[in-house]
Amino acid sequence: METRVGKVLLLIVTVAEAVNNQWRIVHERRRLVAPISEEAQNRRTLERFTKGHPDNSICWDRDGLDGFINVIDAHQHPVPFGGPEVPFSLYTDWFIQHGTVFSVFMGIGQKITKQNASAPDCCYYMHCPTYDYPVIPSVENDEINAIARLEHYYGKVDHRLHLITSATFPSLQKSEGAKDQLLALWAKYPNTFKWLGEINVFKHALAGNAFFSDFTGPRLTVARVESGELDALFSVIGPKQPNGEQIPAATLHSDMGCDTYHFLPGSGDGVTPLKCEASDEDKRIAQSNHAWWKATLGP
Repeated sequence: METRVGKVLLLIVTVAEAVNNQWRIVHERRRLVAPISEEAQNRRTLERFTKGHPDNSICWDRDGLDGFINVIDAHQHPVPFGGPEVPFSLYTDWFIQHGTVFSVFMGIGQKITKQNASAPDCCYYMHCPTYDYPVIPSVENDEINAIARLEHYYGKVDHRLHLITSATFPSLQKSEGAKDQLLALWAKYPNTFKWLGEINVFKHALAGNAFFSDFTGPRLTVARVESGELDALFSVIGPKQPNGEQIPAATLHSDMGCDTYHFLPGSGDGVTPLKCEASDEDKRIAQSNHAWWKATLGP
């Protein structure tokens, strides 16, 4: 028995070392192909964007050492739909190597949740576009990000990166209780979540994974928005809340169309074939209500 346990422990350690070595190889490859030099990386500091700091007076040498690569990444997901995430310290190293100084640190607000425990795992929704692998909103990835920030950000890379952690769990299809969940996140991780989203208004690519089914709720419509159904959730955006927390903005995601996706027979519920096209009714509503979208989304 001890020999068997010893072999199992040895196997676990060996696998862990192999995974760590794999990440080290990836990290070295990334370092060698970093798009900006180490000298340029060292010029991209928080002090350079801080009013009153001497470095703030250094002009941006766009045609020279500073280049054209932006210092802002307002949309990045360190945690995947499924499978292991990139180690946080390695992930933030990549940001520094690529010259990113400011970023909105988003989770993936939904997880692939297989319905049969004995079924194979699936890391990416397009590899398993069936109702057996629905993609369901969850706070899990937001909590993973909050913990990683607490353990690996403060006092380690916060002098090089300004990361805004975003709460990505809300579902606009089923928004009831979302504000209470956000309050619970704030209570558990105070002064951590400073953004909301990205939140799916429409996610055509997830149709095969039950995005429009009872797993996630009925589709969001203009009538539901105008009824005030989402008001409680979005009331947290803008003003400082009674608990001192504040979210200035939200990122909404409307993924309309899926021309590059090919749903195989059996996708979705396995009965109704999935087609990458809007229904005639959807087209009619879009054509008659285009002024609403223009007013809502802005110029």
